[in-house]
Amino acid sequence: MAILLPVAPDDFLCMLAGLTKMSLRKFVWIIVLCKPWTILAYSMGMNKLIMLMIQHF
Repeated sequence: MAILLPVAPDDFLCMLAGLTKMSLRKFVWIIVLCKPWTILAYSMGMNKLIMLMIQHF
């Protein structure tokens, strides 16, 4: 599922979903179940990057 990828263009995927016959219920479930994981991945990645930068400076 592309919405799970941390680098997925979410705005484009949301627009694409709106152009399909996907039900609103299915769309909401996908976002509710998948989006927190991408936010967690971004947060952990940025935390790791910041910690590496702090160690080197």
